Amino acid sequence: LIYLRIATLLFPASDFRHPVTTPAFLYISQTLTKCAVVSLESVCAGLILCCLAVECVSLSKRFVPELINYLLGLLHLAVPTHTSTEYHVVHPFRLQGKSSELLRVCDPQSANSWTRKNILLSSAHKVTVTTETEKDHFK
Repeated sequence: LIYLRIATLLFPASDFRHPVTTPAFLYISQTLTKCAVVSLESVCAGLILCCLAVECVSLSKRFVPELINYLLGLLHLAVPTHTSTEYHVVHPFRLQGKSSELLRVCDPQSANSWTRKNILLSSAHKVTVTTETEKDHFK
C-alpha cells in the first residue's frame, strides 16, 4: 500500500498512459475486484485502495466501476437486513455467508458516542480494538 501511495505521489496519474501509474492503477482495480473481504483489516486496506483510486482519477475524471462495486459491497455488509435487495452484489461480496455481517454494528447505542478519527495506515495490517464499542466505532 505504501508503494502504491508513493507511486501516485511521484508520478502523474492524469496521463492517458504512464509506465508507472497505469500498472499501479490496474493493480488497484484488480485488487478491489478479486480480493476477498473477510476481516476488518481487509476492509481497511480496500478503503485505502479506494482513496488511491480516487486520487488517480480525480484530475482525468475517469469512471472506475471497480470502486463503485467495492463501495456498494461494503454498504451491503453494513445493512442490518438483506431481505429485499434492489441491487446486485457481485464478487468479492456475497449476499449470504460467513462475512456477510462483517460491518454490522452490534450495539446501535455505540453510534451516539462515535467521533470521526483518522485511521492509520497500519490498521490495514492489524486492527487493535479491545472492546465491542471500539470495534463498532472502527466499523
